[in-house]
Amino acid sequence: EEAERLLRESLDTRRRQSGDEHPEVAVTLNALAMLMRAKGEPPASVDMLREALAIMRKTYGETHPNVATTQANLGEMLHEVGDPGGFADAERQRPSHPPTCGVRCRELHNNDRRLVTLSCIRSTD
Repeated sequence: EEAERLLRESLDTRRRQSGDEHPEVAVTLNALAMLMRAKGEPPASVDMLREALAIMRKTYGETHPNVATTQANLGEMLHEVGDPGGFADAERQRPSHPPTCGVRCRELHNNDRRLVTLSCIRSTD
């Protein structure tokens, strides 16, 4: 309860101070969505993740690791709420090439779900 309250307050403050399309708004939306999921409320997360993804895409473009991570979170959430069409769309839109910002993303899979997470690490190449 306290974590959700603090994240919602943070989101309101960031929207008021920086505007609705600031990347920190997207980061906070993503964190709040993951908290709602952990609380067993994944449907509440879908709209938050869609908004966060739109902000990330507008701010960073398609190849940034934050876009890939948010896209993966949205795809997983759609899978959890039983939206196979939405999940398939999210999978198609997820970047399939490494980002161009010096970070590479690696998919981690398990047998229960197609996509668990994206792990972004600094490239040493």
